[in-house]
Amino acid sequence: MANTLTKLVISGTPLPPGFKGTPQQFFETMLARMKISAPFGIVTFVSGSNKPTSNQGPWLKDGTQWWVWDDDESDYVPLDISASVTAPYFIQEAEPTTDTDTLVWFKTNGTGADLKIENIYVLLANAWVPILLTTGTTAQRPTVRPDFFRYYDTTISALIWWERGAWRTVDGVKGDLKYVSALSRASALTQNPGWEIFGTGESDNEPARGRILVPAMKDSDGGNPIATSAGITPRNAGSMSGAEEITLTAAQLPEADIKAVNPTSELDLSTKTVIQNTADGDTLNTGQTSVDSGGAANATNVDLKIDGDGDPVGIMNPVFAAFLLRKT
Repeated sequence: MANTLTKLVISGTPLPPGFKGTPQQFFETMLARMKISAPFGIVTFVSGSNKPTSNQGPWLKDGTQWWVWDDDESDYVPLDISASVTAPYFIQEAEPTTDTDTLVWFKTNGTGADLKIENIYVLLANAWVPILLTTGTTAQRPTVRPDFFRYYDTTISALIWWERGAWRTVDGVKGDLKYVSALSRASALTQNPGWEIFGTGESDNEPARGRILVPAMKDSDGGNPIATSAGITPRNAGSMSGAEEITLTAAQLPEADIKAVNPTSELDLSTKTVIQNTADGDTLNTGQTSVDSGGAANATNVDLKIDGDGDPVGIMNPVFAAFLLRKT
C-alpha cells in the first residue's frame, strides 16, 4: 500500500555545541529537538459502530453521523441533534403508526398545486383522533372517539358528539324536554341521538305518558313554592291531575237554559217535571207534573232549563300530537 503525500513539515533545533555521546544518545537528542508541523490543524477521530467509552475525539458513527464528547454528560452526544429529538409532527396522507412519540399528524390530501391539509389529528389513547370538525354520514361515524369528540352527521343534519359512551346531540342537557314533529317514533329517535320518548327508558313513568305539560311552581315535596295569580293552582313538580273524560256532580253542573218545544209556556221547575206521553195514561209520582209531549215516544225535542251550582266547564283547545322527547 503506497503512502499518501501530505503537507506536513519536519523541523528541528541545532544540537548542543560539543555534543558527545553514543549513537543512541545522538538519535534521542535529535528526536527531542524535532517537530512536525502543518499549514492547517490536524484532528483525529474514531470511526465505527461501537461508541467509545472515553474521549477519543470525534466519533463518526457508522460512517454517517458525527458524535462528540460531552464533559458534562461524560458521554458521546450527537453533533446533529436530529437523532435525539422526536419529529414534532407528521405531514402526510397515510395514517402514521401509533407506536411513536410524535403526537400530531397533519393529514394531507392531493398533490402538487392541489395539496392541502385535510385535518389535524392528535394521538390519544393509542389512536389518531381529528381535532377539527369531522363530517360524514351516520354509517361513517368514527369507531374510535374520545369523550366529547364532535361529528356533523350529514344523514340527520345534526351536530353530535360522543358523551358518556353514546352519540348524543350537542344541544340540550340531560333532562331537557322537547317536542318533535316526526311521523314515527323511530324517525324521531333517529333524528335525535341521545334522546328518548318521555315516560320511557330512564324516565319510565307510564302515568306521565300522553299528558300535556304545565309549569311546576313547587318542588315535588311542595317546598320552594312560587306565587301564582288568583285562580291558578301552583302544582308540585312531577304531580299529575286532570283526565280526558270526567263525570260532573249536580253541584258541578253549569247553568243551562232549557225550554219545552211543544208546550206554549216554560216549564215550572219548582216541581219535578217528567216529560211523557200522557195519552198512555202513565201514573205520576208525588211532586211530578205531566207535560204532553204531543204523542212523541220520548222528549228528545224538548228543551229544559237546569239551574246548577257549579262553575262553567272549560272547553279543551284543539291539539296537535307530537313526540315529546327527553335527553338522556
